[in-house]
Amino acid sequence: MSRRHFAGQRLVWTCALAAGVMLSYLPLAGLLAQTASGTLRQTDEALPPAKEIIEQAIERADWMLQQGFESRIICKHVSIREDLGDEREVKWKEEILYEVYPVDSHTYYERVAVNGKPLTAEERKERKEAFREEVAEQAPAKKDDTEIKFNAELVSRYRAETLGLETVNGRQAYVLAFEPRDGKLPVRRRIDHALNHSRGKLWIDKSEFGVVRVQFDLFKPVRLWGGIIGRMGALEGRLEQFRLQEGVWLPQRVDLYMKGRVLFKSFHQQRTLTWHDTLLAPKQIASK
Repeated sequence: MSRRHFAGQRLVWTCALAAGVMLSYLPLAGLLAQTASGTLRQTDEALPPAKEIIEQAIERADWMLQQGFESRIICKHVSIREDLGDEREVKWKEEILYEVYPVDSHTYYERVAVNGKPLTAEERKERKEAFREEVAEQAPAKKDDTEIKFNAELVSRYRAETLGLETVNGRQAYVLAFEPRDGKLPVRRRIDHALNHSRGKLWIDKSEFGVVRVQFDLFKPVRLWGGIIGRMGALEGRLEQFRLQEGVWLPQRVDLYMKGRVLFKSFHQQRTLTWHDTLLAPKQIASK
């Protein structure tokens, strides 16, 4: 990934703001069901409108970006890709282990092992040198047609509803459901086609307004250029974040399932991304 932003944080907002897209497997009327980590409950307490909760969550996300947390991450990251058959059976699997840490004020994902086989010291050295050369070039970042930013423009695509409160990892969280607004929605980038046809649920911490969880699905297949370039037939995802310290929420796990076609090549796969042993480096840290 060019100029590596913290991949998890990006996917988080690719998911959290794909949260913009994401607004729930279940119909809005039927969301009072048992979930994996708690039961959505109604309360006598007056709940804030969804718009107010989302505005606070955007403020929290903006603050985190301003603090530069993404360039201070130290952790282990595991990326698992599985290619699937017609019955969702696993036909091929690749598991990559990374060590994540700052290098020259940028986040570096050092590939350590593939399918349990460690890379040699020479391979790791060559990869780090190539990364440093890329950073030193100071090349302008290329426009990314798939990047999703958690901001007012994104959330303006959706109508949202506050469903209630749920306890997640011992903390109270607002549960919101959202889906695309009626009418014609903007399409400025390729990702907008998917955003405009997605729905889901969003869990936001009651006290700090950090994004705790996002769950989403594509409720209608998306075609690019009438299907000439490609077609996304199915897309489901779930993002989990954890509270590292006061006000700081970082990615812990992302699960994605997708099925579609790009040009003449079909794909059917699921991906799991996890982050472990996460720490924040001091603001001024010597490069490794």
